[in-house]
Amino acid sequence: VHLTAEDRKEIAAILGKVNVDSLGGQCLARLIVVNPWSRRYFHDFGDLSSCDAICRNPKVLAHGAKVMRSIVEATKHLDNLREYYADLSVTHSLKFYVDPENFKLFSGIVIVCLALTLQTDFSCHKQLAFEKLMKGVSHALGHGY
Repeated sequence: VHLTAEDRKEIAAILGKVNVDSLGGQCLARLIVVNPWSRRYFHDFGDLSSCDAICRNPKVLAHGAKVMRSIVEATKHLDNLREYYADLSVTHSLKFYVDPENFKLFSGIVIVCLALTLQTDFSCHKQLAFEKLMKGVSHALGHGY
């Protein structure tokens, strides 16, 4: 994925306007609620029996925050996302058996949550830049399969 200087500027602007930990928790909770089969990856997270339980689950929120912090860190490695995510890709593939389609689903949910959070501040240009970032992240995480 090619990110222009303008894309990188837009991504930084977006990340400067959101609470990354809160956004990550919201995104992972939505992934689990909207795609119930993804619950199998989080069987040891406790109560995932309802939307409310998932959205309030401290392990879901903490892991979502961890995922988003990883994406923020990835913005320092935009020219080599595949290398940055190499170990994590293998871990998700060989240890957790995560279907790589989940990375794409999560990416879409990040875009939805950013739109809900930023509303009119989430311009078409910002969306395009973040979509490119998330496509790169998804591709890099799926590379170890």
